[in-house]
Amino acid sequence: MYRPTMLVLLFLFTAIGCGGCKKGGANSYETPDGALGEVLHSMCEVLERCPGSFGAPIAYRSLNECVAILDFVLTCRLTEEELGDDRSVWGVEKRPAEVDEDGVAACTQWLEAASCDELRSFEGDNPCSNVAVFHFGDDDDDFEVDEPEGTAAVDELCEQNEDCRPQLFCTGGGVNRDAGIAYCRVCRPRAGEGEDCAMTLCVDGMWCRGAQTDEPMRCAPPEVDGFRCYANEQCASGFCNQSLDDGGGWGLCDPGGTSGDPCEDEYRSDGVIQPTCREGFHCEDGTCQPRRPNGQPCSDAYSCEVGNCHEPTGICGAPDGEPCSWDGECAGNACVEQTCGLSDGQCFLDSDCASGEICAGACQPPDCECSGCPVGQCMPSGNAQGCVDDFDCAFGECIDSVCKEPAVGDACEHTGDCYPLQCVNGACATKAGPGQECGSIDSCQEPFLCIDGTCQIMNLTCEPARAGQRCAWLRVCDDSSWCDLLDNVTCKPRANVGEVCQTTPLRGVETCMPGATCTYDESSGDSRCVALPRVGEACTSACADATCVNGMCEGPPIGTPCRYHDDRPCPGELRCHRDREICVPRSEEGGDCEEFTDCAAGLFCENYDSCVPRRSVGEDCRDTYECTEQLWCDRETYTCQPRLQAGSECRSSDDSCSVGTFCPAGVSTCEPANPNGADCGSDQECQSGTCYDYDFCAVSAMCVVPQ
Repeated sequence: MYRPTMLVLLFLFTAIGCGGCKKGGANSYETPDGALGEVLHSMCEVLERCPGSFGAPIAYRSLNECVAILDFVLTCRLTEEELGDDRSVWGVEKRPAEVDEDGVAACTQWLEAASCDELRSFEGDNPCSNVAVFHFGDDDDDFEVDEPEGTAAVDELCEQNEDCRPQLFCTGGGVNRDAGIAYCRVCRPRAGEGEDCAMTLCVDGMWCRGAQTDEPMRCAPPEVDGFRCYANEQCASGFCNQSLDDGGGWGLCDPGGTSGDPCEDEYRSDGVIQPTCREGFHCEDGTCQPRRPNGQPCSDAYSCEVGNCHEPTGICGAPDGEPCSWDGECAGNACVEQTCGLSDGQCFLDSDCASGEICAGACQPPDCECSGCPVGQCMPSGNAQGCVDDFDCAFGECIDSVCKEPAVGDACEHTGDCYPLQCVNGACATKAGPGQECGSIDSCQEPFLCIDGTCQIMNLTCEPARAGQRCAWLRVCDDSSWCDLLDNVTCKPRANVGEVCQTTPLRGVETCMPGATCTYDESSGDSRCVALPRVGEACTSACADATCVNGMCEGPPIGTPCRYHDDRPCPGELRCHRDREICVPRSEEGGDCEEFTDCAAGLFCENYDSCVPRRSVGEDCRDTYECTEQLWCDRETYTCQPRLQAGSECRSSDDSCSVGTFCPAGVSTCEPANPNGADCGSDQECQSGTCYDYDFCAVSAMCVVPQ
């Protein structure tokens, strides 16, 4: 999973920020305390001292407001639940940050001491690189996002545990050859405390106790220090010390194993170390010490972060000139063309350059700046950032290898041409500051909005807003209201069935109560809320708790989400619609298709496009699936011909035998097909017509959900 570091996330946010911002006022916000609050407070002090250090500065009126803004943007996530038929429900969720409390002090000290130039060109390792991890994302904005979490619910198909929703796991599937059944891999609930875990996983924070004893296997909380263990997850301390017990590879739960704790590594008879320190540490002179990065002296593989102590040199990582496959194998952290080391002018860190030079895409004099430009090319420092294309620029365009930011007075057609400025009367202009007069909604410095002609702060509460409140995340309201972006970004009450409603051109915005939609009535000239049709009723687009398919509201499993390219995405005789990615009935004649199984019985998919009737005797064909069931496609005439009966001469290389018989390899006559459970290599060899995974004859090509 991708996890952006603290300062990367801050840059991503401030890159959508404003120009120069005035601060003042006495706004009061509920801000985070503890380690996270300390980190955000230090970041805001940096912005106070160096407004452009992480990109364009943000607008705020007090330090407390700055902290609230960062807390909201870095921990509040916009969510979207797609209902199908181009309908969505927007929401917000709080995603707490992970903060390394031990590293906060060093990070804040570094931020306080670093120059504005150091902060502006932030890259590489420093005390703030990984002090905080934020899990957030907004698919509609230019943010980096976490990988999507599992979405499969109970009894829905999966391939691995990560496919399932939280606190579920993916079963192992399996087969019953005697019955000719293949069981699906599906999501099932994890076991809680005290529950049987012999065939399942435990919920987070529990482990399956009983594996090393005669006790029944039950989920249990982590154990106290001194408990006989074999994995870190079993211990409340998070450390199973494998060297404290010599009982067949078991260890004991131990509170130690971190920096400065006593240790004494022991070697097993096979020469492998039994470490007494936690992961990330090694035993050195009787105490646990952090494992060393590449380029530092080492005594053995355990003393290096990536276990790569180079014996001839006694250094973590191979020296320049040695073969390599990735950067981590090299002492200099650089593997170029499968050889450790950099050519002249190449660099990753300032330390890779000669004295007096810095690394800015390449080794350069300190008064130059270059991002992604050729070795030796130097760009003036300051706003003239070096670039190869527009993607190298935080904003603006890449012109003659230099990022050109929009300036006040530049010609424009819309605000996007001027970002982070605004477009007014065909020319770029400065955005208004907090409390100042403004015009359009985006004419204020972010995160302020133009409300009633004045720049006002956006909603900084990470929960759906109520009617009358400013919309959260600019669009999210509770179930009884909707967000009117065109009227001061305010939540408006939704209308009931029969009441006058307001139509809106914005995708996903429904102004009626759930279960209804706003429809224009030509007879009255009004738009009123009309109840959505339900299962079994005619429809034109949307349904209530159902899916509109071929003009009719259909209930589950029709309409359930699927993935088109999965082997078995939908149950029964349903297919996965390639564009909508929901389960729908197989297409009738003239319907769309992309493969044979998309069409209803008696049809085949012609030219991967539409379903047409299967061919009759004597009609042209290219493959047997194009012919009706009792015919096959003769490869000599390429016409549909009657299949051969049992005992008739055949060739094992064709599919000429009748249904229920097949032509075995090395045999020249059609023989009866095999029963369920028998070995097979093709569907024709099975009475059921299904050879599951080219392994055994199965009742159906579809897997069965286990009971």
